[in-house]
Formats: sequence, C-alpha cells, structure tokens
Amino acid sequence: MKAIRVGVSLLVSGLLTFGAMTAFAQDEAQTLTIEKNAAGFVAPLEAPEGPVTVTIENNADAPTAPLFARLNADVTIEQLAEAFASDPFSALELVALYGGIEVAPNSSASLTLAFAPGTHVLIDFAAEVPAVPSFTVADGEAAGVEPEANVEVNLLDFAFSFPLQLEAGEQTWLIENEGTQWHEFAIAKIDDAMSVADLRTFINGITSGEAEPEGDLFFFAPMTPGERAWLNMDLEPGTYVIGCFLPDFHSGHAHAELGMVQIFNVN
Repeated sequence: MKAIRVGVSLLVSGLLTFGAMTAFAQDEAQTLTIEKNAAGFVAPLEAPEGPVTVTIENNADAPTAPLFARLNADVTIEQLAEAFASDPFSALELVALYGGIEVAPNSSASLTLAFAPGTHVLIDFAAEVPAVPSFTVADGEAAGVEPEANVEVNLLDFAFSFPLQLEAGEQTWLIENEGTQWHEFAIAKIDDAMSVADLRTFINGITSGEAEPEGDLFFFAPMTPGERAWLNMDLEPGTYVIGCFLPDFHSGHAHAELGMVQIFNVN
C-alpha cells in the first residue's frame, strides 16, 4: 500500500517507459495473460471489449501491482504525463481506472475487468520507476460473459455495502464503484477482541503511513466511479476490516476517516 501512495510522484518519470509487447490471442472465454519479468511487462498490443479475465504472471523477484487505466477520449499518453508533472490532481480528469491487485514474486493471480474501447495504460506502482505499457481496445461488439458473483461489494461515498457475514473459502466478488470519487480498499485480518479504540488506532496508523498491519494485506487499487471488476477471493475464517484510504477530494481526509471502514466476519 505504501507503494501505491508514492506511485503518483514516480509515475511522471516512468509514464513513457514501455515493456516488451506481444499480439493478443483472443479465445472464446476472452482471457489474456500479462507477464512481469526483470525487463518489464510482456503485455498485449490489443485486448477485446467486454469482460476479460486477466492473469498476471509475476516472474520477477519483487511484487508487482499493475493498475489498469483507460485514457479519456482524445487524451494522449504525452498529455497524461504532462498533467501528472504539472498537477497530479488534474490528471484525475484524464483517465478512468479499472483497479488492480498486487501479485507476489514468482506467482500469478487473476481478475476480470470490463474493458471499454479506447487507449489503455498498465501502471506498475510497485516498481521504483513505474513501467507503463499501453494497449488498445477496439470499438466493436462487446463479447464475453460476466463471471457469476457470490458476493457484491459496492463502493459508496463513504461506506461499503456488502454482507458482513461471509463463508470461508473460494468466492467471486463483484466490485462496483457507485460513488462519485475514486475508491480503493484494503482488507486485513484483525484480532476478534479488538476494541473500537484499538480499531481507530489501527486505521489511523495505516492512513498516516506510520504503521503496517501484521500478516497478509489484500489490496485493490483505485477504481473510477461506474467501473466494475470481479475478484477471486479465498479468505480463511476470522474477523477482518476493510477500508478505503484515498483522500477525499474536498477535505483531504482519508475516506476511512469519513466512515469508509467496516468490520466483517468470515465463518
């Protein structure tokens, strides 16, 4: 999560750095694979419109956290770089974010994204200098089938709407941003006996960057309002907290400070 917070400042220097690319081979299931290696990304030149299951194979020795984004109409990569250089917040108006997930070294993970036509960039905020290959989604008839979701997670201003009692094991989560701002989320397992005061201290530590939770942390990168994604989740029994730590556009406070934090149980 620290890598995501510092990624905006690093993006300027790496926005025009491209990894090797290969042509996209489409199949009926609309899947594609993106590889991360020591040299950068091996990414498609083109991708299909509609739901696409993306598998990220991280063959490097460090984590990778690719964030998928679509440039708004008539916006170029050069204009995006200039906007980040002059005023990072001005770049918010130039892109739509699909989100993304972190992938550990020498492992793979998948998520499904609903690609719309346009020029796309893939930003790796976990890298010292983000590698940003681009690919195009052609304007055609959308194909593919949306995954069947077991859990629906709605991102609101400023709250989460989803079941607070979940079953353990493999599930498919549908993530949808129904708010008016970008939203992300982090999920961490917590002590069942954690008090409200303890939780507040825990959240404040993460928000300020002064503390990191013990154990594994699942992170879903920022998503633009109106976008959707499907994640493969596999949580063990226990008590968890989910929170959004992006700053509010108006007050500057983290969304979690404004109420976008929730405890839920997995049985």
